[in-house]
Amino acid sequence: MLYIYFIGINLLTFLLFGLDKYQAVRHGFRVPERVLLGTSALGGALGGLLGMLLFHHKTKKAKFRIWIPSLLAAYFVFLLIFVGFRYRARPEAFKSLQSDKDISVSYVTNNLIMMTPQQPKAGIILYPGALVQFEAYGPLMRKCAKRGYACAIVRMPLNLAFLNGDAAVKIKNYFTGVPHWFIAGHSLGGVIAASCAGSHPEGFDGVIMLASYSVKDLRNSSLGVLSVYGSRDGVLNMEKYHKYKSNLPASMKEYIIEGGNHAFFGDYGSQAGDLEALISREEQMEQTAIQMDMFIEQTVEQLAHTGE
Repeated sequence: MLYIYFIGINLLTFLLFGLDKYQAVRHGFRVPERVLLGTSALGGALGGLLGMLLFHHKTKKAKFRIWIPSLLAAYFVFLLIFVGFRYRARPEAFKSLQSDKDISVSYVTNNLIMMTPQQPKAGIILYPGALVQFEAYGPLMRKCAKRGYACAIVRMPLNLAFLNGDAAVKIKNYFTGVPHWFIAGHSLGGVIAASCAGSHPEGFDGVIMLASYSVKDLRNSSLGVLSVYGSRDGVLNMEKYHKYKSNLPASMKEYIIEGGNHAFFGDYGSQAGDLEALISREEQMEQTAIQMDMFIEQTVEQLAHTGE
């Protein structure tokens, strides 16, 4: 959605510069300068600069010569800082991303990590938390793969799940012979994962939210829902968590990890605002994997009984 916005605002700004140049030649109605500068400031600086150069328009006015390039430079600096600011996976996380005789691990175009056991009984697609390097979830997904699940960890554009919210819909095509699919997500990734499942309920059997909540109304869906969070989570907005709990079906399952925090679902160090965990990262991931395993098995069993 963010990509669409920036393409749209830059195209609009470019066209406005072209229209104003055309009207200037014809001595017609002009586009106000505050509109040209305003759309540039709202993200259309690239379109504005291209309009100035290609239409040879406003190039002699100092405020345009200074303002437009300065805006564009500021956007690029912000982008570099923003992309660079992320929670990086610790070296230990990469050790979980090695194949062995039981689990095959592979990267797909550097945007997807696949962990495939020999005979997967179901599949899990995980959306990372905001600004978290996706390899950080390797240890948790490895534990799930050892329990017989085909696991996929998605790398999101700019490490933000909302920039590719429907990624899971296509990812299933990379696996064959997986009978049931579940979509999971941590923090912001959980919000987007739940939204994806709600928009494509026919493609998934359940949603697993790790320190997260669903802004999408899932009450009338047939999706199974599991919510897991730590009692020491200092990042999860509990007010929103309880507010949006009404969006979940009555059959949803909730598990609170005593002593767990927000960051220990992944292996990327500490997180700003989080509380110190009273258990180890390994213990939190182990409890999480056990709960995910139990939830998926129960959901699949229920589906078998209903004939779905």
